[in-house]
Amino acid sequence: MKKTYVTLQEIAGDIVMPLPDELLEEVGLNIGADVDVRAENGRLVIQLLANPGDPEELSVTCR
Repeated sequence: MKKTYVTLQEIAGDIVMPLPDELLEEVGLNIGADVDVRAENGRLVIQLLANPGDPEELSVTCR
């Protein structure tokens, strides 16, 4: 898996993590997708709600 680095931003009082289109396409996410976001073992895990048992998850390390 290729590492992707992003910079957290503040927009209208919310913390936003911009993700590259290529990364979103790789895991089947798009704008408007309903996702589950949780912390597991020091990582943020983002998973499509449509496939809650799907092992292909997008995760990023929290530091």
